Amino acid sequence: RNLGSVMLAFVHIEKASGTTVIDTLRRSFGPRHCDAIPVGHGVTTLSADGFRFILKIYPKLESIAGHIVKPYVALETIRPEIRFFNFLREPVDRTISHYQYQINRMRKSIPFSEWIQVEKYRDFQTRKLAEKADLKAAKEILREKMLFTGLLDHFDESLVILRQRSGNPDYDPHYRR
Repeated sequence: RNLGSVMLAFVHIEKASGTTVIDTLRRSFGPRHCDAIPVGHGVTTLSADGFRFILKIYPKLESIAGHIVKPYVALETIRPEIRFFNFLREPVDRTISHYQYQINRMRKSIPFSEWIQVEKYRDFQTRKLAEKADLKAAKEILREKMLFTGLLDHFDESLVILRQRSGNPDYDPHYRR
C-alpha cells in the first residue's frame, strides 16, 4: 500500500538486525536520515522535545532510527506521517546474543545466571515496544502503531516487504553482510 510521503522510524531492538537495517536507511536517505542517539546520562527514549530538536536540524527528515526511538512516545502528534517499524528475533537467541555482545564487546564480567536476573534484560523486546513487560500492550502496539514488523529469520524477505509497505521508492533494501 502506498501511504504517500511517510517518515520511517526504525525502533532498533538490540541484537535483532538493527545495524544492517540502519545501514540501508543511511544509504537510501543520506542527509534525510538521522541516527537518534541518547544525549545525556540515563536517556533511553527520544522525547517529543528531542524529536522537535532533530526536526530543526533535519527539516527534510524521511528516516530516523535508534535504540531510543520508541513507538509508545506519541511522535505522530509532531509528524503525523511518521510510521514505525521494527525487526524481532526469536527471544532466546536474541537474549544469548545480547549477553555475548556485552561480555565480548563491552567487556562486562558477569555470569549469565546473574545477568539475566537484571530486570531490564528480561522481556527485552516487549519492553522496547511497550515500555514495560506487558505482552498484551506490546501486541497492541504491533497491531496499531507499526507499519511493519520484520523477522530476523526472514530478513531478506522482510526488507523487500518493508520497501513495498513504505511506499517510498528511495528506500533501497540491498545490503552487504
